[in-house]
Amino acid sequence: MKLISAGLAVVFAAAYAGLVGCAAGGGGGGYYANDSSVPIQRRGMLMGAVAQRAAPPAPPAPAYSNQSWSNNARQQTRDESQDQDETQNARKPRRQADEDAPAPRVAASDVDKIGKFTEKEHVDDFALVVGIEKYQNVPKADYAEHDAQTMKKYFEAMGVPEENVILLTGDKATRTGLAKYLEEWLPKNVTADSRVYFYYSGHGAPDPADSTAYLVPWDGDASYLKTSAYPVSRLYEKLAALKAKQVIVMLDSCFSGAGGRSVIAKGARPLVNVVNTAVPEDSHLTVLAASSGDQISGTIDEQGHGMFTYFVLKGLKGEADPEDTGHVSLDALYTYVKKSVSRAAHRDNRDQTPELHSANPALKLY
Repeated sequence: MKLISAGLAVVFAAAYAGLVGCAAGGGGGGYYANDSSVPIQRRGMLMGAVAQRAAPPAPPAPAYSNQSWSNNARQQTRDESQDQDETQNARKPRRQADEDAPAPRVAASDVDKIGKFTEKEHVDDFALVVGIEKYQNVPKADYAEHDAQTMKKYFEAMGVPEENVILLTGDKATRTGLAKYLEEWLPKNVTADSRVYFYYSGHGAPDPADSTAYLVPWDGDASYLKTSAYPVSRLYEKLAALKAKQVIVMLDSCFSGAGGRSVIAKGARPLVNVVNTAVPEDSHLTVLAASSGDQISGTIDEQGHGMFTYFVLKGLKGEADPEDTGHVSLDALYTYVKKSVSRAAHRDNRDQTPELHSANPALKLY
């Protein structure tokens, strides 16, 4: 019995020694060092078993499809881009952030789509249309470009050839841009049979020193009006000097310095009832202005237009022709615009009264 126990002990010891030799990488030539009868295949199986017992299994790698990896990559890119944009915006000065802010959405107005008011094209008629919304140095004038773009279509519908209409908006409406078309292009092209339209939508400004009224071009500066803005008196002078038979001016601006479509130098007090916007007495110059000198000119957000411009367009479209004659005269347009603007301004708890200066109020516009 003792003999059998001893023999079994020897056998188990030998087997254990062989197993340990396998785990330690012992043996060469394809066999265990301690047991030449064990082939290499079994040695590999024994080593795998030991390795499995020695270390816990690694967690399975997450399974990503190509689509999910692509989606995750795109989301990470969007997140990084958003973080970068937020960082850059946080570093911008307040003024730059305001300028980069999206413009108010322009509404689809009931006056934007029109047909022809007349089939006859007046080849000698001209129009200079200016609309400045975003300025280089002063706050925005909301909807001014929309005003000008729509007014251009109306002048063409009234018979002005498209090639005779100049539209100045944004950085094209500089002081130099105004001057070259008012003082060189129009005098060179206008004839004695011409009707000339000048339309302006944007900021006006008063000079506190001498009460002079100015149109503020895209590059204008309310603190340096004499060198950067265009005097209203000069505008009237240059237009009155044209050899045209009629000149019609429409100004959707104001010159009180009290807000709306008017600006004033920083630190200056708004002027009331003293700004000089006098129209020269001239038989062929007509001026239709959005408000009197001490008022502000407002907008109608729902229509995406200046209040004055909206009712001018609505009147030309037919509201100023209640008898449906197919014609709109200057005095009929003014009567409709004055009543409509005053009523709409009162709903905003303010006053705005358009003005007409004309030696020929019965003039037919079309």
